[in-house]
Amino acid sequence: MIDPKKSCMFASRGNGMVRFHKTSLHRFLAQNQNRFEKNYFEIVMNVFNERFVPFLTGKQELPDADKNDMKKVRFAQTYTSAQITEVWERFFKLIAIHLNDSFELERTKQCNVKSQMTLAPHQHVEEKERNKKRIQCRIP
Repeated sequence: MIDPKKSCMFASRGNGMVRFHKTSLHRFLAQNQNRFEKNYFEIVMNVFNERFVPFLTGKQELPDADKNDMKKVRFAQTYTSAQITEVWERFFKLIAIHLNDSFELERTKQCNVKSQMTLAPHQHVEEKERNKKRIQCRIP
């Protein structure tokens, strides 16, 4: 049985929260994520960039923030808003690239493991048995 506390991820949609199971999310990404067509990591990072950077540059303020309690942004005086925007855009692009590369690498590993299992399933059983024996020999 799937433990909902461990296997759920939440995403906000409007006023409510939408619940995704990690397995279904992983399955969706495995079927639909493509580095050249639809890169969902890049889409998420672009949306995050569009909504996050205006708060850093001062173009948009928090709705409930009091003017007296607000502190000045540390780097607002020395850097222009264009420089801040450019740095954060690079940062989010870098994150999207690394997430995508990691996902593609893991997908290739999983495909290789599945193909090896179908081509030579007996080898995997033998290898697991050897690993169990090694572990048992190490533990006194």
